[in-house]
Amino acid sequence: MMEPDDPLSRAHSVVHRLLHEHFADLMRGEPIDVAIGRRAARRLASVKRGPSGPVITVNPLLLLPGLPPEVLEATIAHELCHIVHGFGTANRTMGLQPHRGGIVDAELNRRGLKNTAQVAKDWCRSQWGTWYAAHAPDLVAARERRNEDAEAAWKTFLAQPRMRSLEDIQRLAASAAALAGCEPLGGVRWLYATPRNRCLSYRSTREDVILVHGLAAHPGVPEHVILYQLALWLHRKASRHGRDWQEVSTAILSRDRIEQAQRWMRRQWTAFMRKHLPV
Repeated sequence: MMEPDDPLSRAHSVVHRLLHEHFADLMRGEPIDVAIGRRAARRLASVKRGPSGPVITVNPLLLLPGLPPEVLEATIAHELCHIVHGFGTANRTMGLQPHRGGIVDAELNRRGLKNTAQVAKDWCRSQWGTWYAAHAPDLVAARERRNEDAEAAWKTFLAQPRMRSLEDIQRLAASAAALAGCEPLGGVRWLYATPRNRCLSYRSTREDVILVHGLAAHPGVPEHVILYQLALWLHRKASRHGRDWQEVSTAILSRDRIEQAQRWMRRQWTAFMRKHLPV
């Protein structure tokens, strides 16, 4: 059976087929609608509550000719799993996390879509960047300009007097590792963060480095908060050798300091970001 040429009709066709072949239980519930959203580098689809039921919004880059059909099918099936779990429906249970514990992958496997999902995942991992660049060059260029502007803003911010240097952060990381008797972190670099980056630190698995939010350079971020963040990453490495969090963290910080760091992150970090973020 040939797929419709119209992108929206094609998306509807895929939803219809998946409902009949893998999600028959959803056919007894509210009607599921489909919409075409904006081109995006990361969000392939989403589901939300519409006037009469769930609406699956699909990235139009998934509806272009030449894309492996498994990618669109797996993406829509992923959103159908969210609907099964109550998202986008009148039965939504607030507080539930949509991807908790690999629940979507388990649902896809249970419904016979494991292979489709794996093909799509492999293709996205190796080809999506090239596909996006080829079909959205204007967005790629705009993102590059934003990145350049953000980098310039962060360099100006970090060059201000009294700011911690990257060498200061690296010394703290080395000191924390020595205190805990842990293998040193692979490396530490500044993260030229955007408002999207809500955490004080991240790990780049590709490069095996810890990316520390640029605001950690500001003297308004207490040193024990930075040490607490570094302790989290050191513990992650040390846990492979059977060391627990309490053992690692208390070798670096006192219990009082740990509690103070947790309290600062919980109560002050968000407001601090809003006030000082240079981009």
